[in-house]
Amino acid sequence: MLTSLEENDTEQRAYVYFKLGAIKQAQGQGKQAINNFEKALQVEPNHAATLQAMVQIYDQLKDWPQVCHYKRLILDNVVDGQERFKMLVELGDIWSDKANNPQKAIEALEEALELEPQSHVLLHKLLALYQKAQQWERMVDCLERISQLEHNPERKSKYVFTMAQLYRDKIEDQARAVELFNEALDLNPGYLEAFERINKILTSQKDWPQLERAYRKMLHRIAGKGNVELEFNLWHALGLIYRDRIGDADKAIEAFRMSSRARPEDMTEHMILSELYETANDLDSAIGEYQSILKIDAMRVDPYRKLYTLYLTKKTYDEAWCLAAALAFLRQAGECAEGWRRVRSHRGGPGSTSTGTSPP
Repeated sequence: MLTSLEENDTEQRAYVYFKLGAIKQAQGQGKQAINNFEKALQVEPNHAATLQAMVQIYDQLKDWPQVCHYKRLILDNVVDGQERFKMLVELGDIWSDKANNPQKAIEALEEALELEPQSHVLLHKLLALYQKAQQWERMVDCLERISQLEHNPERKSKYVFTMAQLYRDKIEDQARAVELFNEALDLNPGYLEAFERINKILTSQKDWPQLERAYRKMLHRIAGKGNVELEFNLWHALGLIYRDRIGDADKAIEAFRMSSRARPEDMTEHMILSELYETANDLDSAIGEYQSILKIDAMRVDPYRKLYTLYLTKKTYDEAWCLAAALAFLRQAGECAEGWRRVRSHRGGPGSTSTGTSPP
């Protein structure tokens, strides 16, 4: 039959080769089938039936690069946008799942994305492929596109958080990571993992001013939302930053006063404040903090000793006398004997209290 066809009758000649190939394929003679299909395509490169047959036969042989090659040839003749999108996604899936070639899969899916740029499914496919190919910058770009399509703040914060993780761990841009962790917190103030990451980065860098700002921002985010325990922890930590890292006693006092307000029964906060007030020579405020401790636990000895010393320093001897008497009652006055002699001398003699209790 081929001999009866003109050389320029390419469509008919391609059809004959295609039919011969189909017969060989049906007979289980794959190589001969492929040989005939290739001849058909030499005559008519865009012969649709032959291209489909080549896809089918290479699919049976699990030769995925060849499957993709012939699918691409078919695609080159497809004009309809939806059909092209569908075929490009199929190509991407074959390259990814069967041929294990993430780069080729990325190329196909990125081309599909140009047709449907808001496809969540496609963006998530690409996200996984970028991760597999270790293309971190493109993974960040993909996450950014997904986050822009997301309207729920909590879900959006997770995408931004992942972007920050990539900048921290893969791209190694710690400053950008901190910015994105902050963005995640702006979207979802309860996302405490993001704040922990900020704290860890800035502490490792010893960037105390920026860490102080991060704590201030966090306190602003949660203000008035009833999370008293978190407020306490943030104010306490901020106080430590001012006291131990920045060396600003006034701001440390401000922070610890706020933490003490959030948890007034916490003796540690009162102790810290009393020490800070003493350092600042604000003896009256220090005395107030030690008195607060005794209201919580009247049997603690150290606050009595501290108050005794502070009253002596202030030369308010009546109050010092009372503290000395209290220490004597608690059988803890021995070390205050010398101080008591000073008190007694200022009182003008061997004085004693109305109860007859005299410190040693």
